[in-house]
Amino acid sequence: MKKIYLVILLIIIILTTLIISAILINNNSNNEIELPATQTSTDSPNIDNIFLSIKEGSITPTGLTVIVDDKNLETSTVLISWYYYIDKKVENEWKEIYYYLTPIEIAIGHLSYPYEAHLDWSKDLGELEPGTYRIRYYPILNQSKEVEFNIN
Repeated sequence: MKKIYLVILLIIIILTTLIISAILINNNSNNEIELPATQTSTDSPNIDNIFLSIKEGSITPTGLTVIVDDKNLETSTVLISWYYYIDKKVENEWKEIYYYLTPIEIAIGHLSYPYEAHLDWSKDLGELEPGTYRIRYYPILNQSKEVEFNIN
């Protein structure tokens, strides 16, 4: 009987944590909910139908706006893991210099495409030095999309 109570208590704790996490993500005042969904559906989305671009005029040393367009779906309700990487080109090789991962990695979200996400790395990384960079994003597990940009 004690085991049943422990299991019920554990389920309540997990559900409460997920609800609080979803509320915190939705109320994030730092604009840090970044890139949309890592696809986990069984529809087998095609990586070639997902496009990543940078909004014209949005590049600054502390952030930019990325546009994600998933031609696999017009809208979706999926499990979301918000994360992205910034790589810098150093001597013709890409070196990872930063990654952003939300404190709570998985949530349920409803997305409409194309989706604009403002990336702001100023608190963690500061200003990027002049150079060539790329945003690396994994919309499908183990398959990335990248977009390059320059800081002058």
